[in-house]
This record gives sequence, C-alpha cells and structure tokens, in this order.
Amino acid sequence: TEEPDYSKWSKVEKRDPDTDFKYFKFQNLLKRLDSNLQVSFCFEMYEVKDAINMLEREIEEGTNKNREGFKFKALEWEATLLKGYILDKQYKQAFQQAQKILNHQQELQEAIDLKANVFAQVGQIMSEFGKHRSAINYLGNSLKLKKQKFGEMSHQVALVYHQIAEACEKDKKNVEAINAIAKSLEICYKVSGKQQAQLILENYKLLGEIWMQEGKYQESLDIYTKARDFSVKTFGEIHPNVGEQYAKLGSINLKLAKTEEAAKKFEKSVCIQKKYCGENSFNLAKLLSEIGVAYEESFLLEEAENYLSKSLEIYKEDEREDIFSKAGAYLALSNLLCKKGRYNEALENLLE
Repeated sequence: TEEPDYSKWSKVEKRDPDTDFKYFKFQNLLKRLDSNLQVSFCFEMYEVKDAINMLEREIEEGTNKNREGFKFKALEWEATLLKGYILDKQYKQAFQQAQKILNHQQELQEAIDLKANVFAQVGQIMSEFGKHRSAINYLGNSLKLKKQKFGEMSHQVALVYHQIAEACEKDKKNVEAINAIAKSLEICYKVSGKQQAQLILENYKLLGEIWMQEGKYQESLDIYTKARDFSVKTFGEIHPNVGEQYAKLGSINLKLAKTEEAAKKFEKSVCIQKKYCGENSFNLAKLLSEIGVAYEESFLLEEAENYLSKSLEIYKEDEREDIFSKAGAYLALSNLLCKKGRYNEALENLLE
C-alpha cells in the first residue's frame, strides 16, 4: 500500500506509516457513522483493540469539546464501542458501557432502536455467563422497544422473539422457548424477504433441537424435514442450508435406528457439500467428521471410522494453518480406535 498523503491530515503527527494509514481510514469511517455505516466493517478491517482505543479517544474528546450536535453522534459511537468490547470479550467493560448508554434518557428518546439493541446486547452478555433468566429479561425490554419503533409485525421484532427463544432453551424453559418460536414464525410468514427466510430456518432448527433434547425424535424429524423442504424451495437444491438439514435428518434417523435411511441422508448431504464447496474443502471435512461422530454415538464403529478417516485425509492435504481442526480430527479418530481395541494406531494418531 502506498504511503498516505500526510499533508491532508495535519492534526495527526507522523508516526509509523501503516499505523497512520489505519488511523486515517478509521477516522474517515467514523465520520460516516451517521450515514448507515456498517459498523462491522470497521472491526473486520482492523484489530478490535485498535478500534476500541480510537473510539474511546474520540468520545472523550467530543465530550470535552461539547460540540453542538455531537451528543447523538457520540451516542452512536458509544454503541459502537459496546460492540467492540463484546467482540473483544471485555464483558465487564461492555456491561458498564451498556449502563452508561442506557442512562442517556433524553437523547435516547430519539434513539429507541439503539437502546433496544443495547438491551439485546446486554442480554447476550448475560447468556454468555449462563445467566439466562437475566438475558430473557433484557431481551424482553428490547422487544418492547422494537415493537414501539417498528410495530408488532416486523423483522426486528421476529428476531428478538428468536433470541428470547434461544435464551429460554438454554435456561431449560422449553415451553417458553416454543411459544417464542411460534411468535417469531408467525411474523416471519407475514413479512417477505431473504432475512425472514433465514430466520424461519433458524427457528425450525431451534425447535428441532428442542425436540431432540426431549427425546421426541419423530417430532424432530418432522421439523427438520420441513426445514429441508423450505430450504430447497428458498435456496435451491445445492446449498449449504439444504446439506445441513440432510445431515441432521441422517443423525435423527440413526436415533430412530433407521440406519439405511440415515446413510441415504448423509450421502445426500455429502454430495451437496462437494458440489457447493469442492471435493477437498474444510467444510466437507467438517461434515464428514460430524457424520462420523453421529455413527460413533450410535455404536456403528465401522461407519464412524470410514467417515472420520475421510475427514482426516482432507485436513492432512490442506496446507493452511488450521492446526486446531486437524488436531481435532486426529484426536477423534484416536478415540474411536481405542474403542475398537486398536491401541497402537490410536497412539499414533494421538501423538500426531
């Protein structure tokens, strides 16, 4: 990258060119925060800690100057800073930052959606620490504001219902989770668009997981079949969403002791993944490993070894530095070989 033209940035003294270039770009992005800037773009371009430092400095300088019209923009920057803390897993700072934002009562009358998002983010922090009931309460506050801002039938409201369902499921409140899913789906079916399509699918998947946890495998099979059909209609036959549903259908069929049907579903999933991502993709390796584990859990060790071995072969051939996936593949095969009494081979994989 060419060195930037420092003459245009007289307010910043010259330091390391690369550092300055990032700073200039980030400053330029900050100026556009009030024009629908996708904040995630900032964090994708630079280290999160760098972005956090920049925001903290800008907020402090702007507050000290007390510029006219700065308050609302500063509020947006503070919300951006909250996201930065969460991304960097600085949860204590994130919670304090959220409380600071929520105390801006006067300004927040003009920023209902921002406040709703903050409530939702605090809910996610609570859920991260296993405080699911608190998470549900914060998400409930977010839901009220979303309804106030966008109305009862909107994608934003449907999304919060789904988030509440996730928190309820983690809190083992499956009845509440199912009710929230039903409300989310009711809205999604009345509002068209790709966002709704993906959210419908996420709701189906969550409901399927709940039935799986309760041992209601036939109900789960019915839901994932519905999710598969919906995915095919929405995204087409050759799509990762469709492949994912086939893999899940295979796993459920194993639970129902329908081995041949499970094998057909798994093969269909593998076929889709090969066509979509390629013969030697990491996504395919991950899928093969998941299928292997599903067979292993059903005590079908020969089939499990076949899929786990295929998964490991792909990881071995890839030159990228994804050492954790590769190590996980070696470990999974080692554990399986132990179950089969092949300890020397298991040790070799474990050492690798």
